[in-house]
Amino acid sequence: MAGRVCLFCERPRKLTREHLLADWVRRSYAMPRNAATFDRTVRQVCESCNSGWLSDIEDRAKPALWPMFTGHKTTLDHAAQLAAATWAYKTALLLDIAAGRGIVMIDGDPLWFHEHRVPAPNVVLFIGAVRPLASNFSRSWRSHSEFTTVDTKRRPHVTTGFSVTFNVRHLIVQMLGHDFHEHLVLGHPGERHGSMLRICPSTNETVTWPPRLIFDEKMLETLSKLAPGRDVRIPPPDPSQYGDE
Repeated sequence: MAGRVCLFCERPRKLTREHLLADWVRRSYAMPRNAATFDRTVRQVCESCNSGWLSDIEDRAKPALWPMFTGHKTTLDHAAQLAAATWAYKTALLLDIAAGRGIVMIDGDPLWFHEHRVPAPNVVLFIGAVRPLASNFSRSWRSHSEFTTVDTKRRPHVTTGFSVTFNVRHLIVQMLGHDFHEHLVLGHPGERHGSMLRICPSTNETVTWPPRLIFDEKMLETLSKLAPGRDVRIPPPDPSQYGDE
């Protein structure tokens, strides 16, 4: 069965349709069947992965994601941050596949995810909050850039940086990553003015969501242009937009 190999386990099996956003999310928030990107499916995942460990990721993440989707104040300890980050990583990979591989996906990422069940070490995940214009407001973006870094022997390397940004109602997720073969520390301008929270790698400290500053739709689009090595000015969101719904 040529061409019928599962994206994650890389085994020749019957493939099923995997929604970019799981049915429990869409049903819970009454998203219409044509809710932009998130109604799409990818048919590259086998039944064993789809209903097994990928489903387990959804189940573990639900308690952490639910209040953030609906815009209610919540705290995330280390376990909740890891559960939310793993779900976010899975969703970002599927978004990249649906939009056309080559911008974000690095060869071997899905198999690595299958084997380790946590986000890859070349990415950092952040969360923020947005006040959507409508209750079902959801969008996604991808961005990439090139920048020069140096390895442990001080040799220069041209490195590809990338980002995937998406929101599900009030929750913003942004994944920054790179294809460099050594560890790089990727920061985020949003951390400095209190609009983005890092959840992976975790600092092992409990974080409180929403952040002190909340994005509007226009600033969310500006945020989506950010990628490692690319300077994008992200002014602090309007400080009047505090609070919990």
